[in-house]
Amino acid sequence: MTKINICFPFVGNDIGGSSLSALEIINALDKKKFMIHLPIHNKGQFYQLLKSKNMNINFLPIKTFVGQKKGLLRNFIILIKNFFKIYFYIKKNNINFVHSNDGSIHLTWVVPTIFTKSKFFWHQRNKFPNWPLYKIFSIFSDKIICISNFVFSSLPKFLKKKTIVIYDKVSLVKNNTDTNEKIFFNKIKKINKKKRILFFANIIDTKKINIFLKSAFYIFKKDENCFFLIIGSDKFGIFEKLFKKINNKKFKKKIFYQKRINNVKKLFDNSNALISTSVNEGLNRSIIEAMLCNLPVIASNSGGHKEIIINSKTGWLVEANNYKKFSKQTLKLFSMKKEQISYLTNNAKRHAETFFSSTKLKEKLENLYIKNT
Repeated sequence: MTKINICFPFVGNDIGGSSLSALEIINALDKKKFMIHLPIHNKGQFYQLLKSKNMNINFLPIKTFVGQKKGLLRNFIILIKNFFKIYFYIKKNNINFVHSNDGSIHLTWVVPTIFTKSKFFWHQRNKFPNWPLYKIFSIFSDKIICISNFVFSSLPKFLKKKTIVIYDKVSLVKNNTDTNEKIFFNKIKKINKKKRILFFANIIDTKKINIFLKSAFYIFKKDENCFFLIIGSDKFGIFEKLFKKINNKKFKKKIFYQKRINNVKKLFDNSNALISTSVNEGLNRSIIEAMLCNLPVIASNSGGHKEIIINSKTGWLVEANNYKKFSKQTLKLFSMKKEQISYLTNNAKRHAETFFSSTKLKEKLENLYIKNT
């Protein structure tokens, strides 16, 4: 049987939910049927992660991607600059499908792909942006895969006919604890008997770290035994600026920040609740991971969160951007009996295992590839 060649290009810089979810897809596919190609454009954190897992990487250096700069002419120049490098990679490796997983890859790879015999699968993981370039380039895709019904609903009507919704598979990837993490976990060992509230996301505007901090301060004023763990890359300096503005020194000492954690299970095991203040998320991976670890979740009633959490049964949904409601629900959680919390978290774990399983993802994607070959 001739294997189907599938190419998963990555920028390679950050380790985010999109890249981890794509890695879950790669691991799930039957290697007897599919040959996986991994062109990586930058030797960043994700490149190093793949290398540590001894995965077969093809380094294909690209510094600037379509969509990173404003202006039609600028983006056209970037497209032409990268065109032949991508085109010849596809031809040389006899790629049947290019499967893209983030905006930079969508926009940079889709045009070179249409000049080959390969098909382009555009995996839309966020709310579809109201941006002309995105709308135009998405027309050239052969198939669009949305990770939630919320993402599907954000698509322009003309794209919906070639779109399918497939929930991501989410599992707890076993990663070693590095030196920086060990230092962090040693710090929080000292507050082992306290209540530890977690924010876990790369810090961008839509994650609403400002709402989390307001909520944290409200909780702190009601219960000084609470500590706040903030995990995520702050490359735009959003958290740093907000943290500097905090005047209450006692509250500041309650906040522990770490740029990255590889050992996710250990992080959840050392937390008492996850608060997700983000809005318009496609499908929040951290929430599902928390559910798999029996960690209670309080999330904004927004976007894909509503497809993950059944309110008051597998977690809690509260009004988006309302820090007082986040605070009150968190304090209410800490007043509940252990049996009540266990009942809810066990429900949440079963729910996550049922809807975000490897089997469903594998079957749907493999059938999609074979059907379109």
